[in-house]
Amino acid sequence: KSLMEAQSYTGTIQIFSQGGTGLAEAIDEDINYIDRKADRPRDIYKGPDVDYSSSGIEKQFLEIYNFDFSSQKMLCDAADPEQCSIIQIND
Repeated sequence: KSLMEAQSYTGTIQIFSQGGTGLAEAIDEDINYIDRKADRPRDIYKGPDVDYSSSGIEKQFLEIYNFDFSSQKMLCDAADPEQCSIIQIND
């Protein structure tokens, strides 16, 4: 708030935040979270997905998340991210 006041910002700010699991494991590139050799969704994946759990990936927010789907950084079961029924973070 003080930064907004200091810069005389008067617009509305929206903040999107979600819980997370496995952050330390992903940073350590635990195979259950990150697999640089994977080119499709994996059965052993334990990170956030589109199962609509409290830490899941919500498809309606894909544009806001701004995930990078290049170079298998995100694993999806469809060519178009909007059509994915499985999405896994892989970077």
